[in-house]
Amino acid sequence: MYAGALVFGRQRSAMYVFHDASLKRWTGEEQVIENHHEALVSKEDFERAQVMLEMLKADFKSKTTVRQEPDMAPTPFVNVVRCGHCGRSMLHTRYKSTRTPYSTYICSSHRMKLPDACPLHPIRLDEMLPVVKQTLLEERSLAQSIAAQMEGGRDSNVYKRIDHVFQNAIDSATDAIRENTQKAISLPADAEEERATLAAEQAALRQQLVDALKEKTRFKKTFTADNPWLTLFCSVPADFEITKEWSRKLIDQIDLYRDAPLKVTVKCLADKEKLLSYLEIGKEETDGTKKPTAPTDQPDPAV
Repeated sequence: MYAGALVFGRQRSAMYVFHDASLKRWTGEEQVIENHHEALVSKEDFERAQVMLEMLKADFKSKTTVRQEPDMAPTPFVNVVRCGHCGRSMLHTRYKSTRTPYSTYICSSHRMKLPDACPLHPIRLDEMLPVVKQTLLEERSLAQSIAAQMEGGRDSNVYKRIDHVFQNAIDSATDAIRENTQKAISLPADAEEERATLAAEQAALRQQLVDALKEKTRFKKTFTADNPWLTLFCSVPADFEITKEWSRKLIDQIDLYRDAPLKVTVKCLADKEKLLSYLEIGKEETDGTKKPTAPTDQPDPAV
């Protein structure tokens, strides 16, 4: 353009005025029209200026250092971080503009500008990671401790104590049923009201016996080395790092709070709680602080 020539076709949207009517339509190829307009500089000066510009660019690049982007590891938590106040998901945000880059989590209700949005309270990822890792290491330590107590299977002392509790509950319910039956047999023929009362008690006692038998069966199935929670956390190495793989494998949910510690819910939590309840039963039986009775998920039918 500076030297008087017009290049047509390099940009499809460009519109030009041509001397030659045959060049008004774009053919898909670059076309050069020499002497299209009055030149501002000679072609020799233009080419010399281009050479000088390339030299200046090369010199500038040689003296300029490329800024290195801060190295920030991605968050290991995927779809497990929740707001402890509203239950919505927490969004991960990365900040690279400072010399010390960092990542935070904020409630998605604030990002979506909902009417009942939580206050803006970013929680930093680097503050979360040590707490989460410590929680998982405590789960690992607890799992290994329970596995050591269960070593030997049904021959271990802890298994025998707990089994003894359930067997006592079964024997107690059986004796009560037998005693109730003897009372019903000894009643006179005209004692209809007493017989009805004993029949109701008998039905409740039979249900109690059924519950005790079911609970003992559940105990034998749960209190084993194949317990999912026990197997999962016993396989965690002591020097593990929280990666996406370990996060998906070990963590069910992380609840974040503004003014309270975060809460980590691990995988297979129901299996863990069942194991702990059985161990508590065995401990109480050993201490003699509780009368041996079979625990049940249902209310006592006698009540």
